[in-house]
Amino acid sequence: MDCIATKTALARRGVVVGDTNRRLCGFGEETNDHLAASCVLVRAVWWHVCVWLKIPVCMQPLSLKEVMDGLFSLKGSADWKKVIEVVFHTTLWRIWKARNAVVFEGISFNASKLMEDVKEDSFMWIKYRSKFKGLEWERWQDSNVRDIIL
Repeated sequence: MDCIATKTALARRGVVVGDTNRRLCGFGEETNDHLAASCVLVRAVWWHVCVWLKIPVCMQPLSLKEVMDGLFSLKGSADWKKVIEVVFHTTLWRIWKARNAVVFEGISFNASKLMEDVKEDSFMWIKYRSKFKGLEWERWQDSNVRDIIL
């Protein structure tokens, strides 16, 4: 399941990438699961997401599937689950963008900045691409998500 173009996935496809070690944390190979879940830096991001959303924290995810199972097994309305799904996808997108900034631009990984980007992007996507047109930035930052959509 090497659908993300990590160094390990590219090497398996015959692309010459040189060193396949992880660029974010520097330990072992860069795989899908490590990049999306088990990297210590990425775990910090998921922890921030869970705290911000006021949902149980997935303590030690080893795979993207574990993160997904933890988030999508939560109880809530269809609207609330859709918000969680948008935040999940936004987080993955921002992790990938941060990884690329580290690899191609030499920029340091910053979990706090990434979290702010997740909040901003998910707010914009939900506000302008859903029925929650009255969503307010101040409330979104505090993540009164259940209050917003119930």
